[in-house]
Amino acid sequence: MMKLIPLNQYPKEFAVPFLHGIPFVTELRITAPEQLEVLLEHAYFLEAAPGDVVLKAGSRGERFYFLLYGQMSIYAGNVADGVEVNRIAAGQSFGALSVICDVERIASVAVSVDCKGALLLSIDMRELGKLSDFSVFSLLTKLALFRGVVHSTRWQLELYKLDYPNHKLATQGVLVEEFDGKLGTLEELESLNRQIYQMTGVMSAWNKQLSTEEGRPVFRGGWI
Repeated sequence: MMKLIPLNQYPKEFAVPFLHGIPFVTELRITAPEQLEVLLEHAYFLEAAPGDVVLKAGSRGERFYFLLYGQMSIYAGNVADGVEVNRIAAGQSFGALSVICDVERIASVAVSVDCKGALLLSIDMRELGKLSDFSVFSLLTKLALFRGVVHSTRWQLELYKLDYPNHKLATQGVLVEEFDGKLGTLEELESLNRQIYQMTGVMSAWNKQLSTEEGRPVFRGGWI
């Protein structure tokens, strides 16, 4: 059964190393430490047992997850009757695409039944607001989060292309724009936002294809 634990109630000797291992946390510690405190005020740790379902396909949510230890399984539909199409390893994140794009979850995610359990950092993203709204999360905070989402999703799409080099979807990654303007600006954030929308469509198509095709790729992690 899943257990929610406020950050200040988790043993500090374990919490601090976990948090410092998260790329966007490290970035904010350097660029905007005061914003890191704001971000973590919207976060908690989530302990989950094998088989616990964290996200359900077709649902809507406001939370973004970072897997600190353990392993998660991704299912094309409901966990009970769905097909496991991928896995998420410690150090990876999930849940951001549907929140940012305000769409239904495109897959279900549960703790893999063959691991002992999982620990996740869960962040409430309801305060993101409109893209240019920096009343809660600053431009630097949004840039850190969006860069992480884009980087990890691009990596997952590259893995799919390696596993299915001749698949019709293997060429769609090139349709996603790349930003070549000035970093740290609203212009960069707008580009990252467009990239996320573009990649959400491609990732959804991959998940649907992998739920029905034989010879699926080796599980290497993924974003939803």
